[in-house]
Amino acid sequence: MERWFSVARVVSVDDDLLAPGTVGLTPIGGNTGKVIRFGQWIVSHPFARWFSKDTQPDYQHAFVYLGDGKLIEAEPGGARINDISEYANAEVYWCVNLAHQYTLEQLENVAEEAEKFAGTPYSFLDYFAIAARRLHIPVPGLRAYLNSTGHVICSQLATMAYLRAGLAIYPKSLWPGYVDPMDLYYLDQKFASPAAS
Repeated sequence: MERWFSVARVVSVDDDLLAPGTVGLTPIGGNTGKVIRFGQWIVSHPFARWFSKDTQPDYQHAFVYLGDGKLIEAEPGGARINDISEYANAEVYWCVNLAHQYTLEQLENVAEEAEKFAGTPYSFLDYFAIAARRLHIPVPGLRAYLNSTGHVICSQLATMAYLRAGLAIYPKSLWPGYVDPMDLYYLDQKFASPAAS
């Protein structure tokens, strides 16, 4: 498959090297970052990670690159389009291994679908749904309720953009609201190879 860029993991990158539709992941600070970090830690087998001395990075936020220096991200104030320059000094992990699985045209469709989420409200309740699922706590009707609100979290926006572009990056049985930013990191790593770095 044609490779239109060759970076795998970067702190910052010239946006001319990125294809639209590429997912970016980054750590976030403040109280929101702490809550998400704790939630991801508690639901991802924390004791196993502790004893294995897990040194994987820790990302709490996801966004989709739209092209032309723009990205879309779901935030507590709702999904909005921002300049990529807002992350110029941030650690950003670009999921290029995932992106390399698709053609440029397919990724442009992902970017188109992602852009349609602009203005969509944020869903803090999705984090409860993720935790309940991973801790095997049944909450009847929660997923149906969350679907009915149309609200999304950042990683759900990215996953749904791929899905709406006809690219199921997870099994269709997995509800996109259950995907957190670290799930996207681990998915990208599944496609990593020595040639991708």
